[in-house]
Amino acid sequence: MSDGVGSAYKNIVGQFVAVVCCLSPFLGLLFMHSSINATDGLGLFTNAISYSSLTVSVFFSPLIVSVAGTKPSFFLSCLILTIYTCSNFYPDWFTLLPAAGLAGFALGLLWVAMYSHATSTAVKYHSVLKKTRETCTVLLASATGVAIQLAGMVGASVSSIVLFNMKTIEYNSTLNDTGSCGIYEEGHKVSDILYYPLMGIYTLMNIAALFTTAVFLDNFRTDSTFGSKIRKRLYTSAKSFISSLLNVSVLLLFPMFILHGLLLGYISGDFSKVFISDCIGLKWLGFVHAVYGLTGGIVTFLTGKALQYMPQPIVVFTALLVSFSASKCLIYLKRTPHILVIFSLAIGWAIGESMFMTLAPGIAGILFPDCKEQVFAYYRLGMAIGYVISYATALSLETYQQLWLISGVILLTGICYVLLKIRERIKNNENDNDSATAV
Repeated sequence: MSDGVGSAYKNIVGQFVAVVCCLSPFLGLLFMHSSINATDGLGLFTNAISYSSLTVSVFFSPLIVSVAGTKPSFFLSCLILTIYTCSNFYPDWFTLLPAAGLAGFALGLLWVAMYSHATSTAVKYHSVLKKTRETCTVLLASATGVAIQLAGMVGASVSSIVLFNMKTIEYNSTLNDTGSCGIYEEGHKVSDILYYPLMGIYTLMNIAALFTTAVFLDNFRTDSTFGSKIRKRLYTSAKSFISSLLNVSVLLLFPMFILHGLLLGYISGDFSKVFISDCIGLKWLGFVHAVYGLTGGIVTFLTGKALQYMPQPIVVFTALLVSFSASKCLIYLKRTPHILVIFSLAIGWAIGESMFMTLAPGIAGILFPDCKEQVFAYYRLGMAIGYVISYATALSLETYQQLWLISGVILLTGICYVLLKIRERIKNNENDNDSATAV
């Protein structure tokens, strides 16, 4: 029993640390791109390419994870993201865009691998952890969400610590002496003397993720005969993924998946530049996102706990209400260069978005435990579409127009969730009737 508990926590803690170290550099750069690479939209294009590539990778990621296993898939993802970090040592169209395409593939693979690993850990070790399979699945999905939020916090904090401790930074020091926020079409310039050490720190974090994955994670694989019947596995994986696409319940969850991507895309794109860098300065960007990540981690954990004691619809509609209210605040409140106001807006956005960090994969895992790789890939596909929509619209729409778009998707998500619960109730009643008839 003790060996089983030790193995369980080795996988849980190992995955948590690996996710934080692997994603921190990517998310730190994601938050900064719209500010430091704003010329000709390079930063937004880089982010959009990453998530466009992700939409393609989700078609192959379930196959790779099911055949190779969670550990090799995790390791390969971390390795590719290390290459992406290194490409930022020389940020240009010819370096960032190809690396971003590879990073998108890695993100899709990582997302399927880490949630599949969490679900497999729950299935294998829930008895020794003295939890039901459903409860353990939700808790480990929640823990994975916390790791993602913490990764954002760590990646963002590193950037602001470097900017605050090194004096050679080029930004408008008179910004906070004005009564309104600035507009920086060409972005914010960062001195080489602080930029290269920052990239070095991020690279070391990626290397730590590779080490943690290799040492601590077990390999969970659907196909025990690795290397055999690849063609059959490809057909089976494609068939399973397509059947998931055609599943009505999955389609009704899809707006929630897109909404999560939209919320994350806006906070890492237009919000980062328009409300943070242009209002209170680039050096505060990391600290705002660190608070965002801290808030998100706490809320993600509490959401997992709330689902154990509260009906799921109450938690879902609370998340929708919070997100809708936050979007309305950003629409109607005038931009102001006051630090506390910006931090408060970011915290409000984090609460709504972070609840979906647990709700979306948790609901998907409970509804479809037998095809988790395909459903989690579909979740990532929806998120990627949301990200791409957010970054693409940022190039052509005003920030307030983006917020109206997000508000509309929030309403659509609520309607589809109601239809999903009605459909599941009808299915359960039909199954109960069939069971009664059989008896």
